[in-house]
Amino acid sequence: KAAEEAAAVGTKGFGCDMVLDRWDAEWTRNAAGGGGHYVYPVHPSHATMRANSLPAALYLTLLRFLARRYVDVVKLSDLCVSESAPTPEVAQLWHAFAGVANDPAPDATAARLALSA
Repeated sequence: KAAEEAAAVGTKGFGCDMVLDRWDAEWTRNAAGGGGHYVYPVHPSHATMRANSLPAALYLTLLRFLARRYVDVVKLSDLCVSESAPTPEVAQLWHAFAGVANDPAPDATAARLALSA
């Protein structure tokens, strides 16, 4: 789960930096079908990688958002679409995006709009 904590890394942006709590039991139970990690196949040229599922795409998009790589977020937004009801795993990933909702950067606003379309 993405836990808001003041991180002593000397950066500004969200008011406090986002720290991923990788040991949260509920998060791990829901993530990747209980495996707690996602695998991204990398092209032999190392130029691209692929997200094989909606949860994997959402997690990668969240990490790009947290890294403030907004162009990548917009590119990945097409993969973050589903017409079915969200699974607990997908719901928790969408909930984690609340942590980037207050990023005031104009590019962050554009990225949020791409994800909401």
